[in-house]
Amino acid sequence: MTRLRDAAREPGFAALVLLPAAVFYRTLTGETFFFRDLYLLFLFQRAKEAAALLAGGLPLWDATLHGGQPLLANVNNTALYPSVLLYLVLPATTALAAEVLVHVAIAGAAAYLLARTLGLPRLPSFVSGLVYAWAGPTLSLVNLNRHLAAAWVPVALLFWHLFLVQRRGRWFAGTAAAILLLILSGFAELLLLAVLLLAVWTAVVPAPSRRAQAAALALVLAAAGGMAAAQVLPTLSLLSRTGRGRGFVSGSALAWSVSPRRLPELVAPGLYGRVDSLNERSYQGRAIEDDGFPYLLSLSFGAGVLLLAGAGIGGAGSISPRQARTLAAFAGVAIVLSLGRHLPGVVPLVAAIPRPPLRYPMKFVCGATLPIALLAGAGLARILEGRTALRPLARVAGAAAALLATAAVLERVAPTFAAGLSRTLFLLPPDPGSEAGVARALLSAALAAAGIALAAVLAGRRRLRFAGALACAAAALPLLAGAPSLGPTTRASLFAGRPEVVARVREAVGAGMLYRAADGRSTSVVVPSDDVVWIARRNLDTLAKYTAAGFGIPVIFHIDFDGLASIDEQTVARLVQRLDWTARVPVLAAAGVTAVLADAPAVAPGLERVAVGEGLFLYWVVGARPSATLAGEDAGARVEVLATGSPECRSFRTTSGRSATLVLTTPYSEGWTARVDGTAAEVRRANVYMQGVAIPPGAHTVELSYWPPGLTGGIAVTTFSAVALVVALAVRRRAISRPAG
Repeated sequence: MTRLRDAAREPGFAALVLLPAAVFYRTLTGETFFFRDLYLLFLFQRAKEAAALLAGGLPLWDATLHGGQPLLANVNNTALYPSVLLYLVLPATTALAAEVLVHVAIAGAAAYLLARTLGLPRLPSFVSGLVYAWAGPTLSLVNLNRHLAAAWVPVALLFWHLFLVQRRGRWFAGTAAAILLLILSGFAELLLLAVLLLAVWTAVVPAPSRRAQAAALALVLAAAGGMAAAQVLPTLSLLSRTGRGRGFVSGSALAWSVSPRRLPELVAPGLYGRVDSLNERSYQGRAIEDDGFPYLLSLSFGAGVLLLAGAGIGGAGSISPRQARTLAAFAGVAIVLSLGRHLPGVVPLVAAIPRPPLRYPMKFVCGATLPIALLAGAGLARILEGRTALRPLARVAGAAAALLATAAVLERVAPTFAAGLSRTLFLLPPDPGSEAGVARALLSAALAAAGIALAAVLAGRRRLRFAGALACAAAALPLLAGAPSLGPTTRASLFAGRPEVVARVREAVGAGMLYRAADGRSTSVVVPSDDVVWIARRNLDTLAKYTAAGFGIPVIFHIDFDGLASIDEQTVARLVQRLDWTARVPVLAAAGVTAVLADAPAVAPGLERVAVGEGLFLYWVVGARPSATLAGEDAGARVEVLATGSPECRSFRTTSGRSATLVLTTPYSEGWTARVDGTAAEVRRANVYMQGVAIPPGAHTVELSYWPPGLTGGIAVTTFSAVALVVALAVRRRAISRPAG
């Protein structure tokens, strides 16, 4: 076993740390990552969190999404994840680029250290680190803001293995810290997979007492959960009042299942076309994916990696054959589970479960990445040590190379073959424009397989240096070549400013809220290139979806993208979507919507057109309810909104001749408290989903404040858990260091 300190000084470790900056070098020259969730939500949420921290508070409440909703309690916002501190000292786009680069580096470097700890030589360990950090499933998490979690899976397994072997408290604490960061990163499915991997590894590492091993795992999970309580308890409280807490309907739970037709992509990166193209026809898998686009942009490991992983099933270094077979089984089960609704019996099984808590089976592929990475390193180690049957490996790899090369040639020269392949894999008619891309992907996979075959031949002749370099290249080059398309970057300046429409919409919205209508029409625009960035740019320029919230404009009745909006608010939102404009406008007015932005003309009483720009239609909502009103028939009732310094604090001055209810258009959420002239008052639900506070006659000052339910207790548990862990480690260390007798 190589010591971590020594392994961290090795060239392979340094290379994996520096590789993200080398591959995504444009981020060092003024570009940033932006694709999908990164610009639609994550960048904006990070900016809100940083603003709250810079103001000396906590990011507790988001006043812009869904008319207002908890910010910190929504774990998807990762408000307590440490890298939020980057946004305090760097421009948001620069901080985002740094955040991605750092976590890709952590993923690769940690997998390298894990492989070295498991006894693999330097080059095989480098392959393990590279495969884990740069495989399609891992890099696909970047645009979903799930790369934060991926970085800590190998760290958790590394420290846990060291604890199982050495029984030292520091490794126990390291495991707990890694799991803590996994929890704070908000990727529940990967957290579950990581815990299962730790449990499986606990079962296959030799130990005097399996019961003691299991108890230690339960204890480390409890320690991590305790330290994460400041996030976990508010999140659990929020879940109990949201659609996600009630679970998903079976159709949603099984959405984005991996089609069996997509499995060849495991071998051939890029087989299904471009995912970073403005032209949706560039992605050949659109007919077999929900919504015509994949949740994970790539499933690819590459032919070279999979051949090495197959060779590694016999084990290498201190990875025993049993442990290697266990890793292979774990990876296989993860890939099978990712098929979701395509597996026999799964649809009725899930339908029988009342409101399944998880969705998108494709996520399970991520559980295969670390086992396959370790097996690939073990396979290369076996080749270089001559511990595997080199001739059979050379034959298998050579046959795979020949088969893939033949398919690549036929794709280009045999129209019948190309048409059949297109209908079989893509469920699409033949497209002459895609044949070259398919052929390139097949040829790349063939070259990788040929590289492994030749490496096996060279190793058999004891040309180990050349064999290692060739096998490493066969595994690495296809992954690195496809990396830029999985993490598209563009000039940070495109996202640094505010679109022209923002000022006009903000003026129209005033103190109310915006309803961004979506009519589902496809639009054609003239742009300088086929870069997918222009989709993002257009969405921002038109404030599509819920992007207006990122520019500080409150929006309501939009898609509940993470299932954590108020159930009652979303009930009204679904009603709004079903109504025609004539019936919709009165509901919007009653909800405090003061402006409507649409892609198509909307004609209805109560809408007054405001000129905003070509292709956009902005309307005032006549008679919209103010954000704060006194319910009742008192004609002299008045409400004055007083300035406050943060979204979670609101103040009003009310005047009424009789008892009334102060009604706020902000959605009701537990955690809001009120004081009327300093006396505590109850915040109630009003008008289905709004906030209401009973007000006595006369003139009064009303103050509302928000504190997430569970946060106080969570902070206490977090503090206690952290202190208890430190004390336990100190006591254990003192006991170990005390002289005998």
